[in-house]
Amino acid sequence: IGEAPQPPEGAHPAVMLALAAAVGVALALGCVWAWARSFKTPPARDVGVLPPDAEVKARIKNGFSEKKLAAVGSPDVIVIGSGVSGLMCAVILGRLGKKVVVLEQHGKAGGATHAFGKKGSDGRKYEFDTGLHYIGGEMGDRSGLSRKLFDLLTDGKLEWDANGDVYDHATLSEELDRDTWAKTPPHLRDIRWYASPARCMEELLGKFPDEGKALRKYFAMVSNAVIGTMTFGSKFLPSILLMPAAPVLRYIKAKWWGTSATAFLDSITSNAVLRGMLSYIYGDVGVAPGQMPAGLLGLLVDHYIKGGSFYPRGGSRFIAYHAVGAIERMGGAVFVRAPVARILLDPSCSRAVGVEVRGANVMAPVVISSVGVMQTYSRLIPESEVARSPAAPVLAMLPRYDYSDASADPAETLGKLQPSVSLMSVFVGLGASSEDLQLPKHNLWCFPSWNHDENFARYKAAVEEHLAKRRAGEAPTPVDAPFPAAFISFPSAKDSAWAERMGATSTALVLAPIDFRIFEEFRGMGKVEHRGQAYEDVKELVKEPLLRLLLHHFPHLEP
Repeated sequence: IGEAPQPPEGAHPAVMLALAAAVGVALALGCVWAWARSFKTPPARDVGVLPPDAEVKARIKNGFSEKKLAAVGSPDVIVIGSGVSGLMCAVILGRLGKKVVVLEQHGKAGGATHAFGKKGSDGRKYEFDTGLHYIGGEMGDRSGLSRKLFDLLTDGKLEWDANGDVYDHATLSEELDRDTWAKTPPHLRDIRWYASPARCMEELLGKFPDEGKALRKYFAMVSNAVIGTMTFGSKFLPSILLMPAAPVLRYIKAKWWGTSATAFLDSITSNAVLRGMLSYIYGDVGVAPGQMPAGLLGLLVDHYIKGGSFYPRGGSRFIAYHAVGAIERMGGAVFVRAPVARILLDPSCSRAVGVEVRGANVMAPVVISSVGVMQTYSRLIPESEVARSPAAPVLAMLPRYDYSDASADPAETLGKLQPSVSLMSVFVGLGASSEDLQLPKHNLWCFPSWNHDENFARYKAAVEEHLAKRRAGEAPTPVDAPFPAAFISFPSAKDSAWAERMGATSTALVLAPIDFRIFEEFRGMGKVEHRGQAYEDVKELVKEPLLRLLLHHFPHLEP
């Protein structure tokens, strides 16, 4: 990731446009052809009353057994992992006539669309979604691409609730950094993002009347960010068709994916507050703007700004419920409590032929791993076999640095893939309805300052100091820096079926990035309830400031 690129030398704009258009037309025709050839018309939708809770649990908690697998029959494809990517892959292949078996190690299918229930101190039951907090893409329009994809995944049976005109509210928080908040003029402390590019432009111009040029460049980037995805689509085209467009594709790749969001914003404005407001949504990716491509920032903003945000009616677990139903309808199955111990390779180690699960070998001509490159190549395939396979270069990229070893050198990870950001969630049950508590449907993003890269750097330095003290034998103390960001959301307010399912209760979620090394020593210690007092003490150090943050911005929720 570097500075903004220049167009290919000697390339005339008209020629570049023509070539780009040719590639785009080819991609569009290819997509239409593939869609028409591959999929039948989805069945009629059956929406309205939500299914009973027992039925939902039975479908998404179908435990693995060899007897159940035998009843399904020999699979054409095995998919490892039941997150949205794995389920979507299984649904598509099922529609192509393949018998697909999805294997999930967790007790529920759905990955980050999980929900879990807990009883509160008041004796009431509360339900919490773990991963999906809102989604854009004009989900209210059934003809839109995002809605079509989710209808494909769920047989068109999942309904979506709109979250109103405002989808995000980004603000400096006095609780995170009192000095910065006090020094910032009140009108520059926050910004609301609306489901309308024109409304957002009006809001920003009201705060930055001299930044019209910069804002026009920003919204042009947002509108055109989809062009950057051409570099991915071009992978599916024969190389002979790509040769004339190669200079254009290289330019697009460098512009959208080789330039950081920070570098792009620096190139259009010197106003630090404006840059921070325009890049607040980096939290949906998890890394600071200086580490994320400009194109990804544009795609994220475009995803929400044209239609606002939506939430699945009944909660996120209904995504997995309907997807599993679609897979079963097409002759496949999704099994939970099915931990894959290893992927079985042929003697040449060049292709997968099956998996080992609970001591049994399950064979299939195709095995697809949806659990990520690091998990796949560092845990599911022995290193000796990876070294002999065509995937050997991938192994060389994986980090081998042991974070729990105080004597290890962090420089060993340079140039290698790194673990993604970790997140800490605080789930709060509230003994009154969202309406009575006047909880918003939009999300609140809180920051210590508008310099997001600096916020991350300050937090990282404080974490290193915190870990050094713990290695020296000192008792754990809070990290001496604010979280670089925090996300507050009220799932119960977004779900129109909440009262029908859960009565006069509501829930809040507070989410913040955290360095996993803070909890590294507790890795592999089993369920959270059985990790001992030391774990509870460290968790409390993280929970308390996030709970204070929630009550600072919503003081009426104080018990």
